[in-house]
Order: sequence, then structure tokens, then C-alpha cells
Amino acid sequence: MRKILFLFLFLLFATNIQAQPFFDLFSVSHQTSFPLFKAKDGRTELNSAYSAVDLSVPIKLKDDFLVFSPGYENNFISFRDTTNSYSIHGYKLPVAYVHKWKAKQWKSTVLGIARLNTLSKNNWNKNSLQYGGAFVMAYEKKTNLTYKFGVYYNSEFFGPFIIPLLGIDYRPNDRLKIFGILPGSMNLEYKFSKLLRGGFLFRSLTSSYRTESNQFLRVNDNQLKAFFDFYLAKNHVISVEAGHSILREIKPGVRIDGESTYTDIKTSDGLLLKISYAFRLRLDEEGTVKK
Repeated sequence: MRKILFLFLFLLFATNIQAQPFFDLFSVSHQTSFPLFKAKDGRTELNSAYSAVDLSVPIKLKDDFLVFSPGYENNFISFRDTTNSYSIHGYKLPVAYVHKWKAKQWKSTVLGIARLNTLSKNNWNKNSLQYGGAFVMAYEKKTNLTYKFGVYYNSEFFGPFIIPLLGIDYRPNDRLKIFGILPGSMNLEYKFSKLLRGGFLFRSLTSSYRTESNQFLRVNDNQLKAFFDFYLAKNHVISVEAGHSILREIKPGVRIDGESTYTDIKTSDGLLLKISYAFRLRLDEEGTVKK
């Protein structure tokens, strides 16, 4: 019974904590990365092909929401001039619960996820499971300004991963929006027209994947990109992103007696090109922004 309760509590958390002014009911994306220039300082040139499919099912509970968001990701990573390559598979089942308090300027989000992260489709076992969680409080100081703060945890294969969260949702005018939660993400979005939005985004990613020998692969990546969102219809969006990775790390490791050791592969950063489709609902209101 305790194990069932423990699993249920973790499922009340999720990792998608970007606090964005839109909601994607369905999305599919593909991103490729490759070095623009020859790697220096003994670094290994890296190529990757990342694909993801995500589905979100919101359920309204009076003034609150419960959202189930299953998804799948695959990332094929290969290194030039070596025979090393990795095919990463990630399966996730996030659950998010959003509660609006009686004091209307306060809102809380309990996020949680169960993941199966592995380097082999045949390596599905309890050693490939991860559980994580986050709690985020949002305070609406003004109609166009909201502050967010909280904490995030995940049971990574390299050990417990805990970080504080600090975010903002700011609309200085009807066209410009700045939103996100650091250290995970930050976005600057500008509305050029009804059919076109664009801007800049930052993403910081940390994850780990189990190998067949019960070792793991740790992936750290920071991404800075420009983007354009083309609204083909009210809810149908094609997104194009281009940018570069920053201080990327791919490190095989092993954890013994609570201590993780790594084989450091000095990888090069690279160009990032991404295209995606989403069936999107905008959550922000159009019209004059009240101060």
C-alpha cells in the first residue's frame, strides 16, 4: 500500500513547468544539431536528431484543472570520427494540477511525472524508471505582471536533482510578452500580426538515460534560439526555430554506493534547427493590457 501511495503522490507532479501563455493539445517536432565549424581543443564533433510527440488532455474541476500529458521522445546521437552512438528513448506520463486560491492573485501548480528513460527499447525495467516533482506558486501583482517561484526535484540516475525555480510572466504591451521559469526556460515573444509571432527562447536541459549494463548517460544542454510561429489557422501552428547550443555535455557514468563517476566526452556545441506542428489554444487575452 505504501508503494502504491508513493507512486500516486509522485504522479501528482510533472516536469513541464514553462508557464507559457498558450496550451498545446497536441504537438510533434523534430530537431537536428550539427557543428558549424571544426571542433577545437580536442573536442568531439556531435550530430543529433531529436523527435518528440506530446498529447495533453485537460480536465476542468470547477475553477481548477487536471492535465494529463503523455509523450515520447527519441534522440539519436552520434560522434564524428568514432564508432560511438546512442539512441535515446524517453516515455513520460506527466500530471499537472492547477489550483486558483480564494485570494485571486494567487495560483499554485503541482506538477509531476513518471518517466521511463533508456538507451534501448528492450531495457524496460524498474531500473529505467524515474519519478520527479515540482511545486510552483504564482502571484499576480498586476494584470500584466505575474511572479512565479518554487522548487523542482527528479530522481536522476546520477543522483537526486533538486533546483529552486524563479519565473515571470510580463506583458509590457499588447504585442510583447516575456515569460518562463528559470533555470529551465525563458521566452521573449512578439506578435507581428494575427498570423505571425516570433522572438527568442532559452532552454536548459538536464536528463539521464539507463544503459543495458545499468550504467547511465547524462545529457546537459543549454540552447539559445530565434523562433517564428506561423498560425495557419486559429489553432494550427507551424514553428521554426534556429540557434546554437551552449556548454553541451554528454557524459556516460556509473553510480555505486551513492557516488557517481563519469567518463567525460568533450563534445562540441552545434547549430540547432527545429520544426514543429502544434494544435494550440492561446490562453492570453487580446486587447488592451491594463496596468
